[in-house]
Amino acid sequence: MEFERNPGEERSAGTEWPRASTLSRLPGQTTVVLAAHPQCPCTQASLDELADLVMKSPVPIRGYVLFLRPSGLDSSWVHTVLWEQARKIPGFLPIEDLDGREADIFRATTSGHVLCFDGLGSLRFSGGITSARGTRGESAGKASLLSLLAQGTTSVSRTPVFGCPLEDHERQVIR
Repeated sequence: MEFERNPGEERSAGTEWPRASTLSRLPGQTTVVLAAHPQCPCTQASLDELADLVMKSPVPIRGYVLFLRPSGLDSSWVHTVLWEQARKIPGFLPIEDLDGREADIFRATTSGHVLCFDGLGSLRFSGGITSARGTRGESAGKASLLSLLAQGTTSVSRTPVFGCPLEDHERQVIR
């Protein structure tokens, strides 16, 4: 129980869409980035919550799920059931993130870290959308994002991220 409620490490994200990113965003449209470890069992709950968020959002959301792929490991390490789950989320594209380069550019260090950028490219939310590791259901992060998408404002713009470290390459394979 203590492990489930212990958030992962966080680094302070920038305030704007990072220029160094190779990902594109559509000006005028909300863009969400979720960093994911393809072997982390906690990631399934984050993807479930992201899918629910997309379904409940009053505005279209476009985004990416960045799946860590360490050098030396082939795509099969990344293309798990979690990849397939991300692929089914409307408006989202799963990306193989070689050595976590994009996650590093976005300053994400924990699987399940969500960053939401407004149509001008300003960071409006950074954090997790689960209340604990591998836990589905309501959370401060998900509620904040829904408020942001529905009303353009939120009282909480940062929440803890509950998940495995992205640099943990030793996770067992999820099938």
